[in-house]
Amino acid sequence: MNIHNGVYEEIIYLVNTKHSVTFRGASRDQTIITYRNNENLNPGSSTRSLFNMRGDDVAMENLTLTNSTPDGGSQAEALRVDGRRFIFNHGTLASYQDTLLLNSFGRYSYFRDSLIQGDTDYIWNDGIGVFQDCEIRTMTPGYTCQMRSEPAPYKGAVFLDCVFTKAYNFNGHYLARINPASESLCSFVALINCRLDAHIHPAGWLLTGGGATDNLRFWEYQSTDLTGTNLVDVSDRAAFSTQLNAAKAAAMRNLTNVYAPNALWLPQLAPNIISQPTDLTVEPGGNATFSAEATGIETANPSIAGEPSIIVPLRYQWRQNGTNCPGATNVSLTISNVSSGDAGTYSVVVSNLSGVMVSREAVLAVNVPASPVIVSVACSNGAFSLTFDGDAESSYGIQASSNLVSWQTVFTTNVPPLPFSWTDSNAAAPHQFYRILLNP
Repeated sequence: MNIHNGVYEEIIYLVNTKHSVTFRGASRDQTIITYRNNENLNPGSSTRSLFNMRGDDVAMENLTLTNSTPDGGSQAEALRVDGRRFIFNHGTLASYQDTLLLNSFGRYSYFRDSLIQGDTDYIWNDGIGVFQDCEIRTMTPGYTCQMRSEPAPYKGAVFLDCVFTKAYNFNGHYLARINPASESLCSFVALINCRLDAHIHPAGWLLTGGGATDNLRFWEYQSTDLTGTNLVDVSDRAAFSTQLNAAKAAAMRNLTNVYAPNALWLPQLAPNIISQPTDLTVEPGGNATFSAEATGIETANPSIAGEPSIIVPLRYQWRQNGTNCPGATNVSLTISNVSSGDAGTYSVVVSNLSGVMVSREAVLAVNVPASPVIVSVACSNGAFSLTFDGDAESSYGIQASSNLVSWQTVFTTNVPPLPFSWTDSNAAAPHQFYRILLNP
């Protein structure tokens, strides 16, 4: 489902009979679904969310979901996930309290390259969520997670290479909290190689009530400051939290390991081109660069069981006039020393195991003047070679002279393609001079 740019004020409920749906916005910041829904307006976690997603194999990308309930306006989810195998990619989830509800045992989701913001328990409940390369932004001091997990391994929230930021200058915020006596005897949150701003409380983790802590799994591995170069001082972390070793941290990067035994699932999402190549006009001898931005997810199991899952980059193939350009397999295509022969249409094919998408055809126009432009000259073993560019609709004559007075036409061309190359194999003696003229 493609969604045009705009602000859509509505509450959305995707029923559990609607499966295998992808919601794609035209622009992450300009495709906005919003509504002021909350506990005071529609009591109950199943009715107070902006978007209640119950279908299986659903994906959302390149859009923003904002619950516009103000700070202190009660629990107000932007998204409630009830379905299995959910993907949220290159998007934004915004609210204050309870922004993202992951529900429930046996259901699992994957968040990539996205912003999630709130202040109080804004990632919570008893589902399984992996967050990779995401920004987790705190709006006011509070608590990021309240995961109510079951005792089995890895049920909860796993953050891989995420950055935890703040909206303004404050401190005393906790990564997670739980009350083992009343909310859940178990809770699981893991941060693996994440970058933390200075707003995180030195203890990191919080208990809000009594009870056993044996099944609490508040894990952390090599958290750094925002630069990614300096390890955070964890000497004052809560005693019931754990600093992982390298082997256990690597296990958190194996997606099959994290999601099992509920499902041997590896997230996959077909490519989507979100920034198209644009038309260019350049002068002969200049450079032309086409580029495109695309999203998509391809994950794969490692060759050795238990090692980190592989994030496979998108594949790119640039084409000129529908024909593959040899070696042009990067995100951008640069054409150096442009000539009239480079003019045409350029597009890129983006692919992964889940699908293929072709960009629009961008036009490269070369401002070739009617007057000839010398591209190169060379002399070797009595032969003189000349390459020149010009207007493909014009006719040009090459003339030779030994005295700069008497000129003789030695070649005429009015046939594309240009640039055109010509060689005089008898240029050694007598000395020769050459010029190119635009024929009338």
